[in-house]
Amino acid sequence: MSIGSSAGRLLVPVAVALVFALSRRYLPVSSKLSFTERDAKEFSRLQWVVGAAMLSVGCVFGLLSYKALLWANAAMAGRYPSRHFLILPRHWIWFFLPFFGAICLAWEITLGLWRLLGDPVQARKYESWSNFKAGFNATRVLQIMIVTMEVPIAIATLLALPIHTSIDDAGLSVGHLGPCIRRGIDTRTSQRSL
Repeated sequence: MSIGSSAGRLLVPVAVALVFALSRRYLPVSSKLSFTERDAKEFSRLQWVVGAAMLSVGCVFGLLSYKALLWANAAMAGRYPSRHFLILPRHWIWFFLPFFGAICLAWEITLGLWRLLGDPVQARKYESWSNFKAGFNATRVLQIMIVTMEVPIAIATLLALPIHTSIDDAGLSVGHLGPCIRRGIDTRTSQRSL
């Protein structure tokens, strides 16, 4: 085992511990609603249901957004009906946005659905109880993660949607990172120059 791989393995736990310590210091619990001892007992039983709901929401969000990115990339590359050959990026490129989105957004989506479909006051009390139990404002930490991690990943992923290579009657078409640009290279001209 090399020193570099050992340092890499230690990086994640150290980063998590640092985020927790900074969160406890700079993002203390701010109780939106107070909860009673009876609420706390109910929430401690309910946390497994909320956890399962968050896992389900994260999986559904991840799967749907992954499929939507695959479809959008294929749709942008396939808008030229006379293509004979098409190469799309590997599917792993579309995995990062749904994966980090599922991590960062599952809590917000679950609480939002609870507020919308259930008792909004109880949902807010559960959020306060959960933050109190964590020892810091976990909702705010996730919102910071959305802005600092998820938004840049989303921008980079959306800029990558036009990437493709295709051959059609007009020649070679290459979609680049960024705005959709169709660059045609006449293959007959390329062959003559060889």
